[in-house]
Amino acid sequence: MLRISRRNARWIRRASPCLTSTRRKRAKKLFALLYFGDSLANCELLAGACDGPSYSLAFRASRDWSFEAGMHDVKLNLLQATFEFHRLERVPMWKRVRRILLGVLFIYLGVVVVVAALEGYLMYPAPTAAQGDWDPSWLEYEDVEITTQAGNKIHGWYCEHPNATRVILLCHGNGEHVAYMAEELEFVREKYQASVLAFDYRGYGKSPGKPFETGILADGDAAQEWLAERAGVEPGDVYLWGRSLGGAVAVHLAAKNGAKGLVLDRTFNSMVDVAASHYPWLPVRLLLTNRYPSEKRIKNYNGPLLQFHGQPDRVVPFRFGRALFESAPGEDKTFVESEDMGHNSPWPAKYFAQVEQFFQAIELLEQQAEQQQSDVGVQSDEGGEGSP
Repeated sequence: MLRISRRNARWIRRASPCLTSTRRKRAKKLFALLYFGDSLANCELLAGACDGPSYSLAFRASRDWSFEAGMHDVKLNLLQATFEFHRLERVPMWKRVRRILLGVLFIYLGVVVVVAALEGYLMYPAPTAAQGDWDPSWLEYEDVEITTQAGNKIHGWYCEHPNATRVILLCHGNGEHVAYMAEELEFVREKYQASVLAFDYRGYGKSPGKPFETGILADGDAAQEWLAERAGVEPGDVYLWGRSLGGAVAVHLAAKNGAKGLVLDRTFNSMVDVAASHYPWLPVRLLLTNRYPSEKRIKNYNGPLLQFHGQPDRVVPFRFGRALFESAPGEDKTFVESEDMGHNSPWPAKYFAQVEQFFQAIELLEQQAEQQQSDVGVQSDEGGEGSP
């Protein structure tokens, strides 16, 4: 195979700046044929064997070359032949622009296809089951296996309080599993005197399967029903506490099954809005399959709501958390705004105190409602005894 030096190759590119890559390759080959030909007859034979108008044209323009001449003369004659070739077979500008635009379009479509195929990996970066502390000897907990309506098995840790006054279901974010939550479980159980369940969505921790929206929501339904049955209460008497993605799960459960109170930590109004803010150059609103429309679902929940969000949050921007809060129809709702809490920042102690006040306020209203019903019953009984 004939080759030419890099120096001569660069010279040919400069001599034919508007030629297509294919034509430039032909010019390089012709240069090699002429440069390495040892006679005019041999060169003519090689050029004719190429069977192309570009070779014939260039050869005719330089048939009178003297192979005894120096390299300078060869370059000058080849330059004249190349420009003559460019003049006769020039590519129109609109065709070149069209080729560039089509190339960019194909690259963009390729990126879109790849991102769409990787949606599950981007949205559910679940840590492996080998990560985390799966045997915290200091924590009193029970390994539980919960069966969903479809027959799938999910894993969780149940921390029962001997004198529980509350029942709490914890829904974690998309980057953790229960083996990261041992300290949180112990703290919540003792702080709020509650029996607590934390569970793993399918594909997380020891829960088999692959995560997707409808499956994760079904896992949450099964966990709430299991916890209510185990604690001897109704599903609507369970406090729901969700963080980030878990906030979307908690909103779904509260809207569908009810909740005694709903605590949301740095969650969003819609996964579509969050994804679109991170990838504004992609058609996310058309392609996303895991949408989590919490803004619509929360309209079916009228119970107490306590929501936390930080302005510096870059994972779930502050405006999306505020939009979810504004969509909640209930009157008993509180939004706590932080000026320095990022998405993964730990809570300050005052936030846990606010959760305690939130629980106490709900229970006080519940007691007052029970007292009023009791008073009404007593009055009706007295009225019945005094009647003839």
